[in-house]
This record gives sequence, structure tokens and C-alpha cells, in this order.
Amino acid sequence: MPYDNEKDRLRRLNYQRNYNREHKEELSQKHREYYQKNREKILEQCVKYHQKNKAKRNEQTREWKRKLREQLKLEIGSICAICSEIPKIPIYHKKDFKSHIGLKSEHSGESNPKYILDNSKDFIPLCRNCHKTIHRFKRYQKEFERLLN
Repeated sequence: MPYDNEKDRLRRLNYQRNYNREHKEELSQKHREYYQKNREKILEQCVKYHQKNKAKRNEQTREWKRKLREQLKLEIGSICAICSEIPKIPIYHKKDFKSHIGLKSEHSGESNPKYILDNSKDFIPLCRNCHKTIHRFKRYQKEFERLLN
């Protein structure tokens, strides 16, 4: 819908926002009903879109991961907490040394980079060598914990 001026466009946009806010439940119900009636068609369209735009989606995923890595570096840091090395891709390990998170891991539970950001106080960055050492020498776990506290 073309608008004669910016003021009309903004007025219409404001009206739509208010309407959507006031009728949120009704609209949600309509969307649910539509989805239930047309589920197969919608899923088929999604599959076609993903197949057609695979390269674009892969690029978007790479960009998303890059942004998350940058956020993690800002929030938690990228310098190894044990040896002070600056790894290319740090491994974010739980401070309790019971689990670790690499950015190439699955996106569920503690493996999700968003989980790491939300619980950043529970994680430390490690380089690959220190990470290996921790897992090889579990008997020195208390010493590692002491070094980090």
C-alpha cells in the first residue's frame, strides 16, 4: 500500500501495532487454527524454501555463529584461564569441570551457545591443550579448581 507521505505510513504502522497488541489472543488462535488446517502444506513449503536457499541459510548460520562467538569473547573472554594462551576458538568449560562446550557442538541444553551466554558466570575459556590436560588428569581436578578460584 503506497503512502503519500511518511506521516501517513507511520500512523498506519502505529495503528497496526496497537491492534495487534489489543487482539493478541484472537490473532494467536487464528494462527494456530490456520496452521493446524494447513500443516502439511506449510511444512512442504518450508522444505522447499530450505532446499532452494541452502547456501543462503548456511551463510546466515555462519554469521549467527560468528556473532555468538564475538559475544562469548566479550562476555567470558577468549584467553585461556589456565595458561593465558589466546586460542583461535576457545573451548568454554564449566567451572565445575564436569562438562565442556565447544562452539561446534550440538545446539541443545548446555551445548547451546545461548545457554553459555545466559550462564556466562559458570564458564571459563580454555585452550585445546589445557582442555586435554584437564580431561587426561582428572586426579588433578582440585588443583585446577584452586588455580581458577
